Amino acid sequence: MKARAEAIAQIAKASGAEEAMIGGAPYLMPALAQCLKAEGVTPLFAFTQRVSVDQPDGTKTSVFKHAGWVEA
Repeated sequence: MKARAEAIAQIAKASGAEEAMIGGAPYLMPALAQCLKAEGVTPLFAFTQRVSVDQPDGTKTSVFKHAGWVEA
């Protein structure tokens, strides 16, 4: 897992990234965040808010809206 995280971090650095959105397999995120930081890339998680939207027919639906970034 550490080797995979290091490889991903090196790809981010080679791409010129200063920040990288991470997410997915929870067991990989701590190692990936650490490796990204070691390469000078800031790891970020997306933050969303669930918003209830009234529909014309009177029903409600939930919509997830991007609200920002949280540094890992």
